[in-house]
Amino acid sequence: SAEPLKVVLFVNGVLGAKSFFDSAQCGVDRAKAELGIEAKTIEAGLDETTWEAALTDSVANEEYDVFILGTFQLNAYLTALADQYPDKRFVIYDAPVDYAACTCANVYSITYKQNEGSYLAGVYAAAMTTQEIDGMNPDPIIGSVGGQEIPVILDFMVGYEQGAKDTNPDIQIIRQFAGSWNDPAKGKELTKAQYSQGADIVFQIAGGTGQGVFEAAAEDGHYAIGVDSDQAIVVESADPAQAERILTSMLKNVDNS
Repeated sequence: SAEPLKVVLFVNGVLGAKSFFDSAQCGVDRAKAELGIEAKTIEAGLDETTWEAALTDSVANEEYDVFILGTFQLNAYLTALADQYPDKRFVIYDAPVDYAACTCANVYSITYKQNEGSYLAGVYAAAMTTQEIDGMNPDPIIGSVGGQEIPVILDFMVGYEQGAKDTNPDIQIIRQFAGSWNDPAKGKELTKAQYSQGADIVFQIAGGTGQGVFEAAAEDGHYAIGVDSDQAIVVESADPAQAERILTSMLKNVDNS
């Protein structure tokens, strides 16, 4: 008989990349179905210069008991805001607030051991890259495309590279950054360049930019590894040819957290 918990999910970007933010949305949808919460999602768009104002306005004016947000790009903003709303509760995933700069007793920060999951992806990629199957060449070369060169993405890459090297010390690994989370054309360009250098598997850690990695894999007959969500299943209905080229995905499980 109690009033349902009111939850706001604030996305500093847009849904639709079928990975990071969509995984968070999946978790909120599960909470609605299984726990009976009321939920609202706010997509703040792709213009980073508007995020602080959009977040400040949402925190001040939305009706909620729990406010969920994510990524390192918002942690400083929440650090500055949380103490102004001591009766509200906040969850930030993928980056902690600066507890030395605020009381933030009402903020729960979630971080992930993405290097461990990525280590397993590297083991798998190194084992697969020399297999005698269509789309694999005999050279032990793999690659990765990151959205931006930031600590959390480097954590993915370090784990991936270590897993690959522990599996095959002679493996070569190409690492590149697109400089954007929403540029599939750039992701496709970088992936095709890696394929031309002998890589036959590319791990995408680039949000919407990663869609271009899948496009390149389908066009060139090579392979990709997805991230955050099971991206082969997610894209299968829209593009089966791309899904066939996604060998596996490193699940971050933002939805569960």
